[in-house]
Amino acid sequence: MNKLTENYIQSEVKEKSLASKNTVVFINNQLSEMQDSLSFIEQQIQDYKNKNNITDLSLKAQTIYSKIASVESELVKSRSINNYYDYLEKYISEGQLFEGISVPTSYGIDDPAINMLIDQLVEIQIKKNILIDGGQINNPAIAQYNRQNKQLLLNLQEAINTNRYANDILIKDIEQRIVKLESSLSSIPEVERELLSIERLQAISEKVYTFLLTKRAEAKISHSSITADSKVLEPAIYLNNPPDYPKKSSNYLFAFVMAIFIPLLCILLIELLNDKIISSIDIKRRTDIPIISGLGKNYSGSSLLFDQNPKSLVFEGFRGLRTNLDFIELNQKNKTIMVTSSTSGEGKTYISENLAIAYAVSNKRTIVIGADLRRPRLYKDFNKHAKYGISNYLENSKIKIEDIILKSEDKNLDLIYSGYKPERPAELFASGRFLELIDKLKLLYDIIIIDTPPVGLVADALIISKSVDINLFVVRHKVSSKASLNFINELEKNNKFKNINIVFNDVTSSDENHYGYGYGYGYVYHSKSATSNHFSDEKV
Repeated sequence: MNKLTENYIQSEVKEKSLASKNTVVFINNQLSEMQDSLSFIEQQIQDYKNKNNITDLSLKAQTIYSKIASVESELVKSRSINNYYDYLEKYISEGQLFEGISVPTSYGIDDPAINMLIDQLVEIQIKKNILIDGGQINNPAIAQYNRQNKQLLLNLQEAINTNRYANDILIKDIEQRIVKLESSLSSIPEVERELLSIERLQAISEKVYTFLLTKRAEAKISHSSITADSKVLEPAIYLNNPPDYPKKSSNYLFAFVMAIFIPLLCILLIELLNDKIISSIDIKRRTDIPIISGLGKNYSGSSLLFDQNPKSLVFEGFRGLRTNLDFIELNQKNKTIMVTSSTSGEGKTYISENLAIAYAVSNKRTIVIGADLRRPRLYKDFNKHAKYGISNYLENSKIKIEDIILKSEDKNLDLIYSGYKPERPAELFASGRFLELIDKLKLLYDIIIIDTPPVGLVADALIISKSVDINLFVVRHKVSSKASLNFINELEKNNKFKNINIVFNDVTSSDENHYGYGYGYGYVYHSKSATSNHFSDEKV
């Protein structure tokens, strides 16, 4: 295998060297012809000057001569390109082997398509020669190379035709420019015109000669730096001898370490980049405020769970929350509970409504107040109409308390809607009339639940919290941010909130096996229902 590789590389260098040598030989032949032509023209110029007694052209003749010479150099270059196309077509028609062909760049042809096709033809010929030299004449690869070679020749002929057509158009344009310049020679004496014509031939020949010298120098430099396109990355070895490198034991150890490190790194990155609360562990890491209860995800599509199924396991979570709240202020007969959160969409109204129903079905006289005057929702869920709400009562002393209390379907549950939207809600709650309202309601009800706007957005909840016994802060799974816990910690630290408890809302079993540590030491486990497609909650 190593010897075969070595022969392949040597053959590749040999074929490249042959092509480079042929290019130099071709250019040398052209230089020889041009040298003879230049010698003849120089002698012709000298004889003409002696015969007509002329030393140099006039300034006007020299100017016209310079312009014509510049344009004619373009013409010579374009015709030289056509000569190379003739040379290529001869190669194709005679079926010559392309490994010895002169490269297009020797004629100043930079067309990428033709260069690529010739490189591919040379490469295929080299591969065929290696197989033939190795005695593999019947190798199927040779037939495949022949097919590829045939297609490449067709593509090359098409590229030649296209480029020649474009080059012919360019030649015609240059010739027209020369004719136009030559028409200006009529104003020059005939003797100078003849001399100018001869010197033009000399200038053209000199430029072609210089061009060929440059290309020969480039070809020689290229020849001296020829290397194979292929190289040996690693020599072949005997399979029965173990390699010196790589070491299997080292690789296995590295793979084992990476298998442990990468997952740990991914977990760490997920933890650092994720700003949402996923589990009760996230809460406990960031606050000492107790989690009074955890509520499972509501799949019913209804906000009022008791109306759909009073014995549902999700509603049992609210019964558990009610029980845990009873452990707080055991000796207090009337409880005022405020429900808030850091931002909207975390379930404040949903928890206020269902917690109120849970108290009502336990024969507790309960009232729920919609204190979110900016985005009220209580009236949407209970679907009852009220003329006045709490905002009307706080602003208008003529409105009585019985004017804003609305009876629900349950005899133990009453409602107070938010009312109209005032311009400055916080000032209404800071008034003494709100405190009087709470005191009057305590005489009428066992439980007062206040649904407030987010404490992280407006000051309403902070004002209302001064009038309540228990503050419930709602944290919603995968919705609430971890930064919200820092905010509630600051409120507790500065004594702006008293008796705070966290309700972990909307938890699914796929994210946490249990949750809801409270005063009653209750747990809520999720189990897959056999008769439905959603998780149910099982209270233990």
